[in-house]
Amino acid sequence: MYYARLRSSWEELSHNDSFIEWPASAQSENIPIPPTAAEIYAKIVEKTWVFQFLAGLNPDFEYARVHLLDMTHFPTLEEAHTYC
Repeated sequence: MYYARLRSSWEELSHNDSFIEWPASAQSENIPIPPTAAEIYAKIVEKTWVFQFLAGLNPDFEYARVHLLDMTHFPTLEEAHTYC
């Protein structure tokens, strides 16, 4: 129930976010293309959602919260929800 309410609120808010994507100039095959502002923003939003989800968990889930934040890679929202 908690996760579903958060997810619903975030989806509602995400409809208000929009970015103008400017066409990139032709890149050489050897030069990696940097992430766009929209991709960077999406990662920031995802991390914020994970932090909000973990912060709102009952104290009974403290072990899960500590384990998830101690992972080598930062968990996605779905990984955090599945683990809890």
